[in-house]
Amino acid sequence: MDDIIDYIPVAGDIYRAAKFGWKLGSIANDLMYGHNQLLQRAYNYLQASIKSESIRDTKRNAEYALQLLKKCDDSKKYQMAYKYTMQSQCHYLLACCNMTLDEGSVKSEFRKAIWKLRELSWIEVTWFTTNADTIRELQAEGEDYKMQIIEAKREWTQQDKKRHPWKYMRWWIISVIFIIFIIFFMYA
Repeated sequence: MDDIIDYIPVAGDIYRAAKFGWKLGSIANDLMYGHNQLLQRAYNYLQASIKSESIRDTKRNAEYALQLLKKCDDSKKYQMAYKYTMQSQCHYLLACCNMTLDEGSVKSEFRKAIWKLRELSWIEVTWFTTNADTIRELQAEGEDYKMQIIEAKREWTQQDKKRHPWKYMRWWIISVIFIIFIIFFMYA
């Protein structure tokens, strides 16, 4: 559609100028005000979390980044894409920290990380989407990252089954007790 409008003499010029002006004003507004500052601060906490030497500092910085991302309004699609990508990375870092520290819920953090990447893949890119190429790149990277998270979750589950076999057998135990209870009352 953009190519067709470009060949119309006056309308093409007006369309290109309006489109450029709208994008320029939108980006300038985001940089000076609003939620890109929150995204930038969250990104800084995420980078500090990645570069941290201490596991406790990594976990604390990832939690700070998640708190800032919850406050961030995702009124534009590229903001949503950045937000979901960073939230997924934060949840993945929290899962790794919880694995190492043996505290917290590792499985739910993995689940949240994968869910945020699914939400990222659901963002629709149209002609009028600002930073459409960036969103497509984040979605492509998100698919690779999702496979990495799924593989890490699978490996952790296998290791956890070896360390805590009763935790994974409890549903079998509960079902056997339930069946014995039913049989007992059927014959009583």
